[in-house]
Amino acid sequence: MGQLLTYAAGLDAVTIVWVAQRFTEEHRAALDWLNEKTDEDVNFFGLEIELWKIGGSEKAPKFNIVSKPNDWTRTVKTTAAKTELTPTKKQLLDYWTGLTEFMQNNGSHIRMPKPAPKHWLIFSVGRNNFQIYTRASNQKQEIGVYLRVSGPNRLEYFHALEKQYRQEADQAVGMTLDWRRLLEGKESHIELYYKCDPFDKSDWPNQFQWLSNAVEKLHAYFSPIIKQLDISELDEIEQE
Repeated sequence: MGQLLTYAAGLDAVTIVWVAQRFTEEHRAALDWLNEKTDEDVNFFGLEIELWKIGGSEKAPKFNIVSKPNDWTRTVKTTAAKTELTPTKKQLLDYWTGLTEFMQNNGSHIRMPKPAPKHWLIFSVGRNNFQIYTRASNQKQEIGVYLRVSGPNRLEYFHALEKQYRQEADQAVGMTLDWRRLLEGKESHIELYYKCDPFDKSDWPNQFQWLSNAVEKLHAYFSPIIKQLDISELDEIEQE
């Protein structure tokens, strides 16, 4: 199951199918729990496989579903959640909905994530453990865009990016990037910030323009690099 979740990381909407000869009750319960706790963009299926032979025919696989999403339950939960949004969450949902619509209306070719009532929105860049996040903070009075590097080899990958591309990245993106190699956490960031009030609707067009521009440039520059990034021959990271 750990491998399934690892492969699913970094994707915006996935259907994960686990095929096995037999499922233990613990594994089936784990899939049911994941379907219960995740939203409608992520679906987990558990299939038990058998070999059937009818008459003189060749043996053929038969799949028995032992776990699947409960779409009816999810629909009820989603509808109920929308009616229970706090004013802040409603504002955040409207904000990210507005951003994705702005980007689509301006011809973006980036796959749009589904807006959610959170302080962030996640864009895929085509490789596990790498994502572009947009963030809005009313408390800090700022919005931001950052490339997030996570996973067990995050420091090595971040070091490879910084060593090979830091000098040219600012010029390529057209903005000054803040490289944050966070040794104590579970991720490292390459960040951009813009001071503003994300809850000021009259300023949303300007904010959407800045966010869209930052996402497009980070995605265009880093996505092809990340897809080919190799740390197999990288020198050991210098000890801090």
